[in-house]
Amino acid sequence: MRNSDRAWVALAGGVAAYDLIAADDEQLTNAARRYFKSQPIATASMILATALHLVGGIPPWCDPITLTFAAYRRLLRQLWLRSKAERPDSLVTATVVRKFAA
Repeated sequence: MRNSDRAWVALAGGVAAYDLIAADDEQLTNAARRYFKSQPIATASMILATALHLVGGIPPWCDPITLTFAAYRRLLRQLWLRSKAERPDSLVTATVVRKFAA
């Protein structure tokens, strides 16, 4: 079983567990209905975008979920590369200081 399969099982298990212990008016379906009553366009858009993302119905270049996570990974990569580039300087400096101090 792949990690993504385990994640789907965990997600389904979490949703089922929550719906089993939730009060009748606090189940996820009831929350979605409340959202749809107050914000019908936003709710329908998010449900549609999520469904299309999951079945591959949106090209990756315009899929908002794919683009969001790609931007997040790019940001993390830049921060990691920046911190990695800064570390050797401090290690070299620490080594030089130790040699001169001894």
